[in-house]
Amino acid sequence: CDGYELRNLRIIGGENGVMMTDCDKGLIWNSNLSFLSAIGLGMYNCSDNRIMHNNIDWCVRGYSHGKWNRGQDSAGILIYEQSMRNVFAYNSVTHGGDGFFLWAGQSTMDDGKGGCNDNLLYGNDFSHAPTNGIEATFSRNKFVNNLVMECWHGIWGGYGFESKVIGNTFGYNAEAIAWEHGQDNLVKANRFI
Repeated sequence: CDGYELRNLRIIGGENGVMMTDCDKGLIWNSNLSFLSAIGLGMYNCSDNRIMHNNIDWCVRGYSHGKWNRGQDSAGILIYEQSMRNVFAYNSVTHGGDGFFLWAGQSTMDDGKGGCNDNLLYGNDFSHAPTNGIEATFSRNKFVNNLVMECWHGIWGGYGFESKVIGNTFGYNAEAIAWEHGQDNLVKANRFI
């Protein structure tokens, strides 16, 4: 569906919150997609959307403090397979397996083209993820003015290129930024605690 608007949703205590395929130019705002065991918001091939002012907290499974430190591929927000030009702003996405998980998709793995490019993450809180506050692979994106505290990796960016990491606050992570095989990325004016 295109041009949709979802607001004031309350989806808690299940497995997944909102799962979308081929949904473009929409708006999700002022919603609560929390305490889920897999994915808070999942987007497959979805572009030009605005995801703003939501609580997407505690979307995690398989984590036991001091015993298991991974989120078993759970995430607050998951986007993949050519999801482009989306804006994620002013969301609380804490305590997810990953806070934000972006993967370019299988078609990019097959032919090396495309990716989940030109997404903007601005002013979000991706703290307290047992794995990565932000994971973004094989793509070009902007990460600006986010808070990423007490995660294993603040950002894990495998094969990211021409991405911008600007004005974020990273604190008490095992590693603030871990970039494997990155190319032409900019890291500027961030705060590291």
